[in-house]
Amino acid sequence: MKKNALLILAVGDPLLTREALEKKLPVSHDNAYRFYAKDADWTSILEQARTFPFLAEKQVVWIKQAELIDEETTELLEKYFEDPAPFTFFFFESETFSGKRKFIDWISRQGGEVIQFESESKWKKQTEQVRSFIRQKLKVLKLQATPGALKMIEESCGEHFILLDNTLEKLSLNVGDSGTITEKEVEALADQIDDRTGFDLAEALASKKMTKVFEIYFQLYEDNPYQSGELLGLLNWQIRKIYEGKRLMKKGASKQELASKLKMSPYFMDRFITNVQSFDERKLKNAFNYLLETDEAVKTGKVAVGAALETLLLRLGLS
Repeated sequence: MKKNALLILAVGDPLLTREALEKKLPVSHDNAYRFYAKDADWTSILEQARTFPFLAEKQVVWIKQAELIDEETTELLEKYFEDPAPFTFFFFESETFSGKRKFIDWISRQGGEVIQFESESKWKKQTEQVRSFIRQKLKVLKLQATPGALKMIEESCGEHFILLDNTLEKLSLNVGDSGTITEKEVEALADQIDDRTGFDLAEALASKKMTKVFEIYFQLYEDNPYQSGELLGLLNWQIRKIYEGKRLMKKGASKQELASKLKMSPYFMDRFITNVQSFDERKLKNAFNYLLETDEAVKTGKVAVGAALETLLLRLGLS
C-alpha cells in the first residue's frame, strides 16, 4: 500500500511523541491546530480539515490523548479518509493504546505512519542518568553511600534532579565520621522532607492552600533558580503518580503493591495515598490538560518557564 503521509500516530512517552511529531511538522505552529480527543468537536474539526488554510499551503490537525477516541469517531475519520483533503495532515498523539488495537490497525491500513516508543528503554535510560547524577554529587560531597541507601534515594526522588540535589545536600549534614550514607540516615530524613517534595506541593494544591503552594515553590526556586523546568517535571511526575495510584487503588492494590508498581519509597506511601484521595477525576483531568498546555507553551517559546510555572500553579490550585 502506498504510504499516506497525511496520517501519523505517535505512541509512548509524551515528550518523545511530541518531539517526533514536531520534527514532522510541514508548516509553522500557526497552522497546527491542537485538540484533545475527549472534548473534541469532530464535526468542526473535519470541516476545518477540508478548509484551505489561511496564508499557508498546508495545515496540521493535532489530536492529543488520542487513546480516548471512540468507535463513533473512528468511523467519522474512516469516512473522511475515503477522500481526504491533500493539504491537511492528521497527527495523533497518545501515551498508550492499550485496548485500542482497532485504531492502530486502521492507521496501518490507511498507509499511515505509526511511531512507537518503548517505555522500558526510556526508564532504563532515566535510571542510568539518576545514578550518574548521584555518583557525581557524592564525589563532590566526598561521601559514599551503601547500596541500600542508594536504592532508597532513587525511589524517593525519582528522576527529579532538584529534589535529588537537595536530598543529598541534607544527607551530607547528617553523616558521621564514617563518611558513608546508610539506610538509617535516609530513613531519618524521610520525615524531614516536608516543605520541598512533590507530596507537599500536591497536598497544598488539593486543599487550595495557595499561600503554602507558593511558599514551597519559592523555596525550591531559591535553591536553584536556573532549573524551573525541573519543577515542572516534578509536578508532572507527581500528578501522573496520583493518576496511576488512583487506578491501582480502584483495583484493590495494597500499600505494598502501590510502592512496588509505582517504584516509590514505602516511607512516603501514607502521604501519597492521602494525596490520591484528595484528587477527584475532574481535578486530575484539569491537571493533565493544564500540564500539557504549559509544557507546550514553554517548549514553543511562547512564555518563559518561570511565568508559565507560576500560572500553572494558580490554575491547578484554583481548579
